[in-house]
Amino acid sequence: MNKYGKLQKQVIVVSIFSGMDLFLYGMMIAGMKGGYAVEFNKYAAAMHAFNFSGPDGKPLLRWVFVDAASMKKKLTKKKDEKKEKKRKQELRNHYILNEDGSAKRPEAIQDVDGRKVRQICHELYGDDIYIVLIGGPSCKDFTKLHVHNDGKRNQLVWEYLRFFDELQPDVAVMEEVTDLLREKYRDIYTEFLTKAKECGYRVAYQKMNSLHYDGVQDRWRLITMMVKESLDKHPVFPEPKPESAKRAGEVFDLDHFYSGHFEAKVKNADHYMCTVTSSSPEWFSKRVDGKPVYRSPSPQELLCAQGLKEGMEYKIPEGTPLDQQKLAIGNAVPINMAYHIGRVIMEMIFDLPVENEY
Repeated sequence: MNKYGKLQKQVIVVSIFSGMDLFLYGMMIAGMKGGYAVEFNKYAAAMHAFNFSGPDGKPLLRWVFVDAASMKKKLTKKKDEKKEKKRKQELRNHYILNEDGSAKRPEAIQDVDGRKVRQICHELYGDDIYIVLIGGPSCKDFTKLHVHNDGKRNQLVWEYLRFFDELQPDVAVMEEVTDLLREKYRDIYTEFLTKAKECGYRVAYQKMNSLHYDGVQDRWRLITMMVKESLDKHPVFPEPKPESAKRAGEVFDLDHFYSGHFEAKVKNADHYMCTVTSSSPEWFSKRVDGKPVYRSPSPQELLCAQGLKEGMEYKIPEGTPLDQQKLAIGNAVPINMAYHIGRVIMEMIFDLPVENEY
C-alpha cells in the first residue's frame, strides 16, 4: 500500500543507450526494477548482462543473429582507408563471430519497437505498473571534445524520441552533455522538446552536477524529464546539496591528479574529482619515500568516481579490454545522481515510498 491506501504499483525501467547502465543501478536503489535494455556495444552489453536481469532470470537486453552471407560483406576489407578503419572498429565493437561465419550482435535502438517493449514489460510484471524510460543518446557530436564528427550521431536523439513515442512511458528521463544548450545545437534541442510535448507530455530540463548529489566528481549534465499529461504531475528534479560534495582525497588515496583535458590542470586531494571520460583522469600521484609515484586510476577507482560506494558491487566480465572498460565507465551516468533523480520520481510523481538511502 502507498500513503493513500492504494496498492503499490511496481515501477519498471526501460533503458536505451544503456552502456554499462550505472543509470539503471541508481534507479534500482531508489526502488525501481529493470524491464528492458538496449545497448549496441558488445562489451558494454556483456557488462550489462553480467549485472542485470529480469524476474525471469534472463538479461534485460537482447542479441540479434546475423547470417553468414550478411557477415561475409562485413568481413570483406575496404580499399578506402577511412572505410576500412570504420569496418574494423564496427566488427570489434559490435559483432561476435561464430565458426560457421555467422555472428551475433546486441540490438541497436533502430532494431527495437517501443510498443513491443511495453508488451514485454507487462508480460514480465503484469498490467499494474508504471514505466520509466531512461537513456542518453551518444553525445559525440554535441561535445566540444569531438570537433571533427560529421553530425550523424545527433540523429540518435530522434531515435530516442521515436522510441519514446512508441513506448509511451509514464515518465522519461534523457541525459545529455550541457553543450546541447549551446547556440549551435539549440534548434535541435528546442525541436526535441516541442515534439516531446506534442506526444502528450509535460517537459522540463535542468543542468545537474553530480557533485551536488553526494558525489565526488565535477560532472555537469543536462537532464530532461517528460511526464505523461494523464498523471497530472509536473517534472521534478532533486534539490541540489552542494554541501554533500566530497573532495578527491576523501575517496581516493592520492596527493594529486591530472585530468588530461577540459582544464588540463594538476589538482590536489582537496579538489573535486574531474569529469570522468574514457581517458580522464590521466593519472593519480602519491608520494612514496618523499618522491611522487604516478599511476593510472584503476577501473574500480573510476567506478567510485561514478558513485560506486563501499558495500556496492558492479562486476566487469573477465577479459574485457581496458579501453572498453574505461569507455563504458566514462559514458555512464553517476549512480548517486541517478538515485536522486529516481527518488523524486518515486516520491513526487508516483507517490511511492523509497526505502533505501544512497
